[in-house]
Amino acid sequence: MLSDTLQSADHLCHLSQLIGAGPDPIRLAQVKDVIETVIHGRKYEVLLLRAQGKTFAEIALLLSISKSAVQSHHRQAVKRVRLALGVERPTDRATAVPAA
Repeated sequence: MLSDTLQSADHLCHLSQLIGAGPDPIRLAQVKDVIETVIHGRKYEVLLLRAQGKTFAEIALLLSISKSAVQSHHRQAVKRVRLALGVERPTDRATAVPAA
């Protein structure tokens, strides 16, 4: 049974403390505007279908493309939205340090 109280390292935490009061309507409007202006074509279709709760496999069937293509479109769309919102900064591949 799932409890609304989590215990970690002898510290009790209610889920409402983690979730907060809910999504910020102003921030949601900003995200919606960015998606509608920055994302087009397949990337937009994939985001829309993901927002409707479809899995990558379901989207692949609906759009007649591979699951890996759906995942790629989704990854690229999310990155573009994050960049447009200023949540993520572009990385310069020439200066990026490869992971060990």
